[in-house]
Amino acid sequence: MLNKLEDNLNFGGFDKKSISHAEYFKKLPCSRWLLKDILINNLETLLHFNARDKKEDKSEQLVFEIFQQTIENNETIKLPRTGNFIGFFAIKNVNIEITSRFSDVLLKRMLDVANNVFIQDATFNANPTNTKSGLVKYILGHLFIQKLEKAFILGFPKAYKKVEYHEAKIHGNIDFNHFIKFDNPFKGKISSVTREQLFVPEIANIIYGTIEFLEKEFSKDITGRLGSIRSFLKQQQTGKLVDTFFIDKALNHKSLENPIYASYKEVLRYSKLLLKLQDLDPNNSKSQAQHSAYLIDISELWELYLSNLLTNGLSETDWRVETQYPVIVYDKPIFYNREIRPDIVLFNNRTNEVAVFEAKYKRMNMKTGGGDGNYGDLDRSDFFQIHTYMSYFNKNKNLVAGGLLYPLNTKLIKEKTYAESWLGGEGKFVVDGIDLSEFENNTNDNIDELVKKENDFIKRMIEILK
Repeated sequence: MLNKLEDNLNFGGFDKKSISHAEYFKKLPCSRWLLKDILINNLETLLHFNARDKKEDKSEQLVFEIFQQTIENNETIKLPRTGNFIGFFAIKNVNIEITSRFSDVLLKRMLDVANNVFIQDATFNANPTNTKSGLVKYILGHLFIQKLEKAFILGFPKAYKKVEYHEAKIHGNIDFNHFIKFDNPFKGKISSVTREQLFVPEIANIIYGTIEFLEKEFSKDITGRLGSIRSFLKQQQTGKLVDTFFIDKALNHKSLENPIYASYKEVLRYSKLLLKLQDLDPNNSKSQAQHSAYLIDISELWELYLSNLLTNGLSETDWRVETQYPVIVYDKPIFYNREIRPDIVLFNNRTNEVAVFEAKYKRMNMKTGGGDGNYGDLDRSDFFQIHTYMSYFNKNKNLVAGGLLYPLNTKLIKEKTYAESWLGGEGKFVVDGIDLSEFENNTNDNIDELVKKENDFIKRMIEILK
């Protein structure tokens, strides 16, 4: 049985909606799985978006746990808790799929914007399958198609190969060995050989096989916009069976050393991940995986989504966006020197102004703290983390603003979330983000409304930077 949960469930507080899952978990022991516990079985469990070169160790972050909770009438029940990972995992008697707590339209939009696709595309409207790895297949399929479209614009990988001819016309050089064996006495045809640039069939086999796999899983809705690419690949592929060894070999093909074709490495990487999912699918009779998992750190996707929104939204201003900007704290050889990396740093190209923000994919209902160490919805460590970054930039540049950016579960009220000065002096401190209150629990699939919320966010950011 596959139990479906949402991310950030019961994280930071008890959600009564989770009581509906109690029946499934009551027979299971209280257990806690961190990322490191799941990575033991498969180092490729965690999918990264290559959004950054982040050195943060996430091995101690929570993926899933079963805990005890006392409810009305002092009844004690077992309930689930999830963190910032979505995907699925099957360990021992637990089979869990973790989905986004927001509507599917947000997930699609984040994947698009993460790949710098800002045009609303209605053709990608396939629904995930009901298999254990359906959500992950859907995300990987989306990324595979976007990467393939971008890579194909620059052409398809070619490599020099020896081509033999046996015709009246000489191509390149005479092949003397064949000439002596087969053309003597002369019968009007000459054996010749030349080196020509040809499309690489091994890579065509892999990509074409991946397209067919996606069409089988989602119908042609998911690959509808690949018509011309699909036709080209069908002509170039040889129909050979593709496996992970075959893909690893293709990833090291000399043609991909050419910078023009280097982007195909990313395409092949997603092909490999999709192919491996077949082995983890319980509907696949060949599946032998007892411990299986595929996880996506949606907080990384949230960060990349926001940074690309800001890059696009501020393109006509003097501000530029840097992600994971490296800052060295204390010089060597001091033993506690280290590197810190704020998620998003905005630099003004004309002035010496700067703004720094952290992207946090956590629940944000603007709930106030109650004292005695209760800081409400704003996590204590997040609060001091961003203020550390602001202190550094305030010392070295003209800091105009800083803050934390969330998926907002409630309407933003500036009077409650904007401070005109911060702990270190002048410059605004803000809690902001994108208002997704209407998109929680899959209640809204209106892409136009989501784009409007994005534009509202950009307008507020421009006002802050003024």
